[in-house]
Amino acid sequence: MVQNFWYTLYMKMEARESQIHGMGLFAKENFGSGDTILLIKGEVRQTDDLSDDFIKAGQWQGINKTECLVARQHSTLFRYINHSKKPTAFVDLSLRKVIAINDIEKDTEITIDYDLEPMNERCKKLLGRLKP
Repeated sequence: MVQNFWYTLYMKMEARESQIHGMGLFAKENFGSGDTILLIKGEVRQTDDLSDDFIKAGQWQGINKTECLVARQHSTLFRYINHSKKPTAFVDLSLRKVIAINDIEKDTEITIDYDLEPMNERCKKLLGRLKP
């Protein structure tokens, strides 16, 4: 049942060129407010153990200032979610899900607010998120 749910979610979105940055994640079907958009799978790792290049590549999700979730696969749709100050979704780390904030219509880019992601100063610096 979980595999079917996972597969169904992946069929409802796709990565394609974004007006925000590079590639983005877009809804292929409508999502309702509160719907699960994506499950975040991975293993918990210490951010201090990750190389600078790995951090810059963005294949992880901050859990707190010392730990992060690293995708088990080399490619996950989560990597295509771009930043917006007016996001369409948020990450619930306790449930390991990306959830729709409001209704999301087909062909809308799925975005989150990166500034809400917990991370240490090293990660912020490498990602260019420290304010001068």
